Amino acid sequence: LVCNAAACAYHSVFEILWNQTPGKMLAGIAVRRLDGAPAEGWRILVRNTVRFFELPLFLIWMVCMVSTKRLQRLGDIVAGTRVCRVIRDPERGEESA
Repeated sequence: LVCNAAACAYHSVFEILWNQTPGKMLAGIAVRRLDGAPAEGWRILVRNTVRFFELPLFLIWMVCMVSTKRLQRLGDIVAGTRVCRVIRDPERGEESA
């Protein structure tokens, strides 16, 4: 229970600040709204609150992911978010999803 809460807090803090955890940064992916814009803090909190309940129920998490065309887990479906590849434009200092 404590580890589960710590994992949710870890993801929430980094995703609210940068829409990415350090692992997502390394992988070149980020949490975005369905329209590709950066996800707002309330969406991040919703997706990670659902994560708290998803983690112990790994099978439900996997079934949701493979049954959606965007490979969304339940938290993403509820929050209206998705995880997608981030493309950085070094010349303009911008990023897009």
